[in-house]
Amino acid sequence: MWPEGFYRREARAAVMRSDHDDDDPAHGDGGRLAAGARCRGNNAAAAGRRNGAPRTVFTRAQLDAMEDRFVRQSFLTREERIEFADEIQLTERQILVWFQNRR
Repeated sequence: MWPEGFYRREARAAVMRSDHDDDDPAHGDGGRLAAGARCRGNNAAAAGRRNGAPRTVFTRAQLDAMEDRFVRQSFLTREERIEFADEIQLTERQILVWFQNRR
């Protein structure tokens, strides 16, 4: 019915058009992509990070300290996080997220 490769050509043509123009036919109504069209926008999966923030690289000493603390105490109060973060030179948020991910 349709020639071979038709959908790929249509998708490629849609990608070649400018991104997110209101009058762009690939985006159709409401800024949504038309069937078969692809958007070159900021793709979180392609970027690897949702907000573009760089990944924190912990030192071996910081990791060892967090692991040791986690073995003794898997939940920290806010005061304990603040004090511990100051001890190993990280932010309270970094401690909070590491402990959440470790659990």
